This record gives sequence, structure tokens and C-alpha cells, in this order.
Amino acid sequence: MTIATLDELFESAALEALLSTFDGDYRSLLDWWRRRVNASVFKRVQFPLDVAGAHGPAALIDVPRVVVGTIHSVKGGEADVVYLFPDLSGEADRQYQRTGPPRDSVIRQFYVGMTRARQTLYICPMETGMAVRI
Repeated sequence: MTIATLDELFESAALEALLSTFDGDYRSLLDWWRRRVNASVFKRVQFPLDVAGAHGPAALIDVPRVVVGTIHSVKGGEADVVYLFPDLSGEADRQYQRTGPPRDSVIRQFYVGMTRARQTLYICPMETGMAVRI
């Protein structure tokens, strides 16, 4: 990371304040970071700051034990165990109720979801009337 990039991220004189206050305690560094990061990037760094504050900086590079996401957000990923919920959004349900390509697209998405499991796939019961029948 260049000094120019740091200057874009932080308010002026932030680096000097960091060097004068940091004493080796990562919580002090995280607190410094939280107070001085520019508002334009704060939302992007808030979650990692919270994770590092609660579990230490190493938690930022540890492999997550549980990942919760949509079929779209985990596309390309795999897990030993997958819990698949068949419920649909309103728009996806409208597509699923049609015939042809719209319905086929929803079915393909669930195929993608099912193929994310390396060992065990749990198909959960539907919670709403808007669900793929598996």
C-alpha cells in the first residue's frame, strides 16, 4: 500500500497519530483505525474491525467455519455440509410458476445449490408457500 493510498483512506495527520499512540496492543490500533478512517470507506471496514476486535486480528484470515449465504453468493464455493432452503423470493416464485426458460432458470439455481455439498446435503422444509418442490 502506498502513502498516497493511505492518504486517500485516512484523515490528514492520521499516520503520525498512529505512530505516536500505538504501543503493541492490537485493540489500540483497531480503535485508532475506527476513529480515523474516512467516512467514505467506514462502512466497508466496520465489519472486519468488529471481527478483529472480538476475536483478534488472526480471525480476519482464518477460514470461516460457517458460511451463510444465498445460492448466488456461494456460487463456485463448496462445503462439507450444506443446508439448502427451498423458499423463493417473490420474483423467483413468479418465474418458477411459469413454464419454459424462466422456470428452468430457477431449477438450475437449485441444482447449483445442491452441488455445493462435498459430503452431506440437507434439504430443509419449506417455510412459505413460495418454494421449489424438491
